[in-house]
Amino acid sequence: MKLISYNNASCDIDLNIDFYATASFGYCFLDIQFEIDEEIAAVFNFCDFMMKSKILSNGEEQSISNLITNTLWPYYQNDKLMKIVSDEKFMELNKTDWESIREALLDECGAIEFFAADSPTLSLSGSPGYSLIEDYENNLSMDGAWEDIGAHDKQVYHHTIHRHTHVLKEKHYFKELYSYIIEMQMNERTIRASSIFCSNWLARIGNKVVEIRKSIASNNDNTFYWKELKRNIELIDLNFLEFHTTVIRECLLNDEFPDTLSLDFTNEYKERYTKSLRNEKDSLFKALNEIKYAISNLATPGHTHDEHMLQSESEVTNERILLLSFLAMSIPMLGAIFSPNFTINTKIISATILFTLPIIYFIFRNTQKSFAYKRNIKTELKRQYMAMSSSLDKDKKRKKTLESIEDIPEDLRQSIMEITQDGIDATEIRLRKLEKKL
Repeated sequence: MKLISYNNASCDIDLNIDFYATASFGYCFLDIQFEIDEEIAAVFNFCDFMMKSKILSNGEEQSISNLITNTLWPYYQNDKLMKIVSDEKFMELNKTDWESIREALLDECGAIEFFAADSPTLSLSGSPGYSLIEDYENNLSMDGAWEDIGAHDKQVYHHTIHRHTHVLKEKHYFKELYSYIIEMQMNERTIRASSIFCSNWLARIGNKVVEIRKSIASNNDNTFYWKELKRNIELIDLNFLEFHTTVIRECLLNDEFPDTLSLDFTNEYKERYTKSLRNEKDSLFKALNEIKYAISNLATPGHTHDEHMLQSESEVTNERILLLSFLAMSIPMLGAIFSPNFTINTKIISATILFTLPIIYFIFRNTQKSFAYKRNIKTELKRQYMAMSSSLDKDKKRKKTLESIEDIPEDLRQSIMEITQDGIDATEIRLRKLEKKL
């Protein structure tokens, strides 16, 4: 593979690319190694490298950012994940069987998907990584844009503006600095990706709030809806517990500053980096606490509705007591049935009335409940259909916005649009299935 242009300027440079993946949050990255001259190295910028450079791969010219879609994304089997999520066998009468989907994702793709609220996001996030320039012959001038961060002079530098760009002057420190950079990169991405996921959580809880508020404002008496809401919130709570415990465990395992053996850094640099990472962790922990608070508040309307339901059940119980009282008052009719003073026709009529009345009552109540249950399910399906349609419209608008962005390389934009379209297609399949049940 060759780099044929950098920042829109022609070149001819061989690239060596390695792919690495970890079990921690499914994190993976590309290690791209190549040789450049002093002129490019002095102004090297990773964003220009990814967005304004081209490679020649298998005889085809493409933007280097296309490595993301051709190498990194296939690892996550997004097409297969979408197919599983939209499979009709997981669509029950009134809901999607997310737990069976979770098991299928693990069995067929080896993927453990975190849920945001009550469903998986199936989303990917990424960012530019660190750059390490090996300048063992001391060809680059370390002017005011570079800071010496090594404990000993003139060993390792980093750029004061592009802080993820480092320059190493002594070759025997390469393995240590390389490991240090990878660990720093993983720590930062773990915290940042977790923070982004927290944002998804809060957005989905916000959508739930809109639904519940509308139900309260319209005096929604659909008992099926409130029963399902309570069950969903319990699942949301457990889904968050799984995500929360994993994030906390990873943060506890990650060192605030990666360990090195012979390579050391200035105290000022260590303190600055440690403070920055600690601030990001604190922001993440605050976001996790906000989600806990939001879920707790989300459950409040359900608890309030349970109290109203308890009151309604008490009224039903009172009705049954009245029925029993009526039956008790009908005991003298038993005397009429067994009395020799009444004709056989009178006795038959009395017995029929006495035993038929409670049977009619219970048949009527069961029929009433059955019709109400079916009506409530249909109403809930309509609500789900409207919510999903609204979400689909937003996805289509996002796709149109993506089409208008000109700064993204065409092949990368096309790949992103294909993944977006896969999500739209999956949602449309689920909508059609819901439509059949309405």
